[in-house]
Amino acid sequence: MNRRKPQFLRRMHLPAPVHSASQTEAYRHQTAVWVARTLLAFKVEPALWTDEEAVLKVLNLFPWEEGRLDDRAAHRLLTTRLAELEQVPSPLDGALYRNIDRLSAFLGLSAAEKELLAFAALVRTQSALTTCARFVSVPNRAVAADAVAQVLRLDRKEVTRALHHETILRASGLMRVCHGECETLDETLTLLGGLDTALLEDQDNLEVMFKDYFKPAPAPRWEVEDFAHLREEVTLLQRLLRRAIADQTKGINILIYGE
Repeated sequence: MNRRKPQFLRRMHLPAPVHSASQTEAYRHQTAVWVARTLLAFKVEPALWTDEEAVLKVLNLFPWEEGRLDDRAAHRLLTTRLAELEQVPSPLDGALYRNIDRLSAFLGLSAAEKELLAFAALVRTQSALTTCARFVSVPNRAVAADAVAQVLRLDRKEVTRALHHETILRASGLMRVCHGECETLDETLTLLGGLDTALLEDQDNLEVMFKDYFKPAPAPRWEVEDFAHLREEVTLLQRLLRRAIADQTKGINILIYGE
């Protein structure tokens, strides 16, 4: 694990916000695919999901007549529906994916890390996916990684690697992974507070996206030339910093003190 960026400012994780119908519609197909995979992979009883209007609507199975099908028939119907959904690639042109691409260009995210970001944002904001994720019990992080891998159809080792605490998503503070206290899949991955909202909205750039997390530093009061009396020390400091930047060395700390 050698990719790491400075930590982002940590903020309290907030409840999932309510988004407009147009925002939700942009991710309807991807949500439907992940909903169907979740229900099938974890054998969720039809009695649970057929009583959820949001789930039925995203799967185009609403309205559902009680007693319409037995459990086996409902399972076959859901399997057929998933096959139909997977024949059409999910469109990746919404604000969510544009923003993730911006983050990826800056941080160097892997394909798995980008997919995990998208899932973490949608599982917190799309009610059908949230509901289905709550049907899945994940008593520990190992089970959580396996569950996410099944839903996203990613290699389990790749997901485990992407969720390691030294990788970009974790080290930057963009994403948290439960440490045994989570109970269901929707609690497994949580984003920096408010980031799900920011990712689903059109952003001009990363500075705008993270404006609520950072306060711009004021212009410096002093220039290097103001320390002519410390020329030898400044030269040494510059040499150390240039080498650290060139070598991407971690753990370089420089303390400047005195009057």
